[in-house]
Amino acid sequence: MIANVAFLAALTTFLAVAGLAGELSFLAPYKAGIFRHHGLMIGLAILVVFLNLCAGYYGIARRLFLR
Repeated sequence: MIANVAFLAALTTFLAVAGLAGELSFLAPYKAGIFRHHGLMIGLAILVVFLNLCAGYYGIARRLFLR
């Protein structure tokens, strides 16, 4: 169950990041500076979103499948 939850959270996170990348394409000329100055915080924020999605999906899966 944990592998399925992690896969679903990774898929959701990937789709969200890809959607944001499409919407924020006007920032492409500043990509190097943004990632140099804020890359660590962006990565940590994506990690926190992934972990929160894992926890949420795990809670939903427990309620639905273990009753």
